[in-house]
Amino acid sequence: MIGLLTYRNVRFIAHVRHQPNHNRLSIWEHQMTRMMLTQTLLSILCTLPRVIFVIYSIATIGENTTRNFDQLSIIFTADYLSAFIVGINFASSFYIFLLSSPRFRRTIQIYLKHRFNLNHYQIDPTNTPIAVPTLSEHQC
Repeated sequence: MIGLLTYRNVRFIAHVRHQPNHNRLSIWEHQMTRMMLTQTLLSILCTLPRVIFVIYSIATIGENTTRNFDQLSIIFTADYLSAFIVGINFASSFYIFLLSSPRFRRTIQIYLKHRFNLNHYQIDPTNTPIAVPTLSEHQC
């Protein structure tokens, strides 16, 4: 729902900024639309298995006492798997933005290069101690 509202707001902003000779959406608006629609679709796909499992659990709530160990193992596995898939939804935003936005990819590349000093043409000074011979009384 949030993704659809964001999509509507992006379209509204595009309509407000609409210029007479500017009929197409800007690159930013295309990226935002693509990211929000992808995020909304992924949210639905990640939430659907958990919803199905909860509906199944509610529908079979009276049968808990008659299940054997194998059936309970399958149910617990499905429970943990559906919870894991829902958890993927929370980490997916970064990857969706990374895959669908060239501007975001460039920003991440610049950040990583700066963070880990990956500029190949950069010369850094080194702090190497220089051994200086000292004159003793015997050498004088």
